[in-house]
Amino acid sequence: MIIFKQIVLYSRDLDYNEIRDIESLAHLTELETLYFSNNNISEVKNGAFSNLSQLQALYLHRNKIENIETGVFNNLTSLKVLHLDYNNIHKLDLEMFKGLTKLNRL
Repeated sequence: MIIFKQIVLYSRDLDYNEIRDIESLAHLTELETLYFSNNNISEVKNGAFSNLSQLQALYLHRNKIENIETGVFNNLTSLKVLHLDYNNIHKLDLEMFKGLTKLNRL
């Protein structure tokens, strides 16, 4: 019998799961790619992505997002790709992208 003492995830695909809320993923500290597209997410709250400093790509497209709290992306210092297209976002505060110095695709 194999016992997994520590499982490290580098990619997590949660597309097409009818997810409504993003729970904290702080325990997935090595995560590099996160897929949350094609769900029913309407809001992204602070703390959803805390401790994910290794995250390089975040896919939130094709949801029902209307609101993204300022500061939600603050700890994502390695983020290069952020997909928010096909949502219900009418207004974005530029402060939410402060510190995303590696972001090259939005």
